Amino acid sequence: MEEVPLELVKLLTAREKQVFKLIGQGYTNPKIAIALFITIRTVKAHVSNIFAKLQVDNRSKVAVIAAKYYNMELNDGDAACLEE
Repeated sequence: MEEVPLELVKLLTAREKQVFKLIGQGYTNPKIAIALFITIRTVKAHVSNIFAKLQVDNRSKVAVIAAKYYNMELNDGDAACLEE
């Protein structure tokens, strides 16, 4: 898999970052909708925006990036970002 610069994560809005994190935790669109109190259509829009901003074409790539991103944040001692 092609390496995606983690810098691209900074392009995500706060809500997109929440969706991004949940995708990394294996949530489906319906589960994300329930967790964030939004419609599935809204989740799909956020997922599409995440794909575009991270320059990926599938959900598994997003999950891998999310895992790397949040693991890096934890290793840097900045767990506060997980509360966003």
